[in-house]
Amino acid sequence: MRLGAVWIRDYEDKDGNKRKYLSVALQWPGVSVNAAAFKTDEKKGDNSPDYFIEWNPQKRENGNGAGGGGSQKFEDDIPF
Repeated sequence: MRLGAVWIRDYEDKDGNKRKYLSVALQWPGVSVNAAAFKTDEKKGDNSPDYFIEWNPQKRENGNGAGGGGSQKFEDDIPF
């Protein structure tokens, strides 16, 4: 069973450097979650994570953030 999809995206950091991140869309019945995974800038050891994941609430039609719920097709462009 496929639970979602991941895209590699580009962005510029605050210093203007081009960086990559992972755009993540997960779905299961009645729940849809969008997140972004960014590589750790300073890995301090083997127990330090390689990536941090940040939740991106979906926007409702009225522009307010919403958590989960609803459905989104993976073909849609992820807005982050």
